Amino acid sequence: MTTKTLSLTALLSLALLPGCFDKDSDGDGLTDDQEAELGTDPDNRDTDGDGAADGWEHHHGWDPLDDDTDDDGLLDGEEKDLGSDPLNADSDGDGYLDGDEVTEGSDPLDGDSWIYTGGWPYNNDKDSLGDPGWGDTAKEGVQVPRFVAIDQYGDTVDLYDFAQQGKPMVIDISGNWCGWCHEVAKLLEGESSALDGRGYEPIADMVDNGDIYFITVLYAGNSTSAPATQADLDSWWEQHPNPKVPVLLDAEWEMEGFMRPCGYPSMM
Repeated sequence: MTTKTLSLTALLSLALLPGCFDKDSDGDGLTDDQEAELGTDPDNRDTDGDGAADGWEHHHGWDPLDDDTDDDGLLDGEEKDLGSDPLNADSDGDGYLDGDEVTEGSDPLDGDSWIYTGGWPYNNDKDSLGDPGWGDTAKEGVQVPRFVAIDQYGDTVDLYDFAQQGKPMVIDISGNWCGWCHEVAKLLEGESSALDGRGYEPIADMVDNGDIYFITVLYAGNSTSAPATQADLDSWWEQHPNPKVPVLLDAEWEMEGFMRPCGYPSMM
């Protein structure tokens, strides 16, 4: 038997014969024919520019034509590097989008790492709302100013994170000195309250069912003229540990001054 050696030119010619090998012009793991079917660019390894090659995305069920397949605010390539799931907007199932967690410094792979300890909502589009400032007072048609305050868990909470969530927001202006304010808090907790039977129960039901956001803004301590302190906030939370009600410290009386209530408690 005679052995014959093919030249390199002959081998290359053979490789290009139809049916011998499928061409992958950009080396992304997809043949040019596959890319034609998918609509991706056969001369660009990463058609959507998300940092993950088209072939990788296609083989893992991601969309090589969408740089953020699950719309969580992270590029698919970023999720690949991070280890989060590009097909699940909330990889750890804690209620916060992966991209929002990365933005705020919490861990999208840890279900116990939250943007807010209280589990309050997060609005990544809140900057678009603008901020009218504190020059006006509350009345119909006037936008509530952007209020940022410490909550009962020690987190800095932006009131605008509760906006655009599809629920009404009730702001409750309260003080530690105000007995009726404490009665409202008891009612919301389902405890015996002096307000029982006075028609306020539907509010408690809406809070309990998650139909509204009820936010207590603590403006005063043990007298009407004493601004609330961290100690007052801690005392309120110790008396009324309701995980469904954020309690925000208004030590500068910003929200109280905007609402200008004629009595306490006052719910707007």
